[in-house]
Amino acid sequence: MVKMLSYPAWVASLLALPLYTLAASTDEWKSRTIYQALTDRIAGGVNACGDLGEYCGGTWSGLSSKLDYIQGMGFNAIWISPIVDNHPAGYHGYWTQDLNSINSNFGSQADLEDLVQNAHNRGMFVMIDTVVNDMGSPYSENSPSLLSQDSSYHQYCLTAPNDDNQTQVEDCWLANNLPDLVTTNSQIRSTFQTWVKGTMATYEIDGLRIDAANHVEMDYWTDFLSAAGNPYADPTTLGTFIDNHDNPRFLNQQPDTSLLKSALAYVVLGRGIPIIYYGTEQGFNGGANPANREDLWPTGYPTNGDIYQHISKLTYARNSLGGLPNNDHVHLYNTDTVYAWSRANGKLIVLTSNQGSSYSGSTCFNTNMPQGTNYQSVFDSNTYQVQSGGTICVSLYEGLPEALLQQ
Repeated sequence: MVKMLSYPAWVASLLALPLYTLAASTDEWKSRTIYQALTDRIAGGVNACGDLGEYCGGTWSGLSSKLDYIQGMGFNAIWISPIVDNHPAGYHGYWTQDLNSINSNFGSQADLEDLVQNAHNRGMFVMIDTVVNDMGSPYSENSPSLLSQDSSYHQYCLTAPNDDNQTQVEDCWLANNLPDLVTTNSQIRSTFQTWVKGTMATYEIDGLRIDAANHVEMDYWTDFLSAAGNPYADPTTLGTFIDNHDNPRFLNQQPDTSLLKSALAYVVLGRGIPIIYYGTEQGFNGGANPANREDLWPTGYPTNGDIYQHISKLTYARNSLGGLPNNDHVHLYNTDTVYAWSRANGKLIVLTSNQGSSYSGSTCFNTNMPQGTNYQSVFDSNTYQVQSGGTICVSLYEGLPEALLQQ
């Protein structure tokens, strides 16, 4: 049964993109924390990548070998790149050439099956990225044959990210090398429905992320989602993130790790399904594509790093409360500089600041909890107790967030 995950925008630049999940229940996905893995950049390469605009050598088997590393941060789901065959240099998976073949640069069908099985054996879900709006170029080389014909594509015109003309959004090309499919064509719809149904069954995938979904007419999705399962639109099933493969990394836009850690605290412990882009845990700071698609193996995959450990402690708090699957997020206190909220009926309290490492101070606010309720920091040994009137006073040091679990 397909579930739809929609994304709102968060104040500090969380972006919006839709996801569709399969096989697992809605509540199971709500309790998941997702690690977005660009397949070509995680593991399998031998040397540091010399050209981030080309294949670097990452594989499905390499990714499978690093599930310990990923799970060590508390993640229980991975989102991997599109799996289909791509045009040359389509390391990211978005330049589809042959819809019915897998990308041999990532490995064999058996390798992909092993990755999914390994993840499932660990209790992890697997989500694959999926492209239905466009194909790679030149389209005369695309397969099946229907997708190599002129009539299968809209005439060339470009749409911009801020385009408010929905006809242009749907019928124009996203880029010069992304010919836009005529997705109103019943044969094209049927081709992709057959593909998605077969893919989900063959690989036992738990979910789909649909690329550029807003560039496809709405009535396309009824039959497509039916081929994968039954659509489910739940406005409380929200996904949140700060980094992704299309935008400069958070640390590229500003280098303050205290701000990064506060943003991560919101993503992991706020309302929604957290999605963390690979490399964030190692402090990657790449700029615009492809600089934000760094190869991970030169790091050596250390697990004792500051940000890796920070993420691990945040996910520990989330997972200790069952993954925070419910749509509860109580605003406790906010000013221009600090924000506090609670989850799970007050079992979790979080305080963040947007001032960065230059800020230190104590903030007192009402928790709506009984006097004498005790809390323990997830980051250190600090303890706090609710005072009369439900007030608690929490100190932040060097702009770092605080997360408290009820004892």
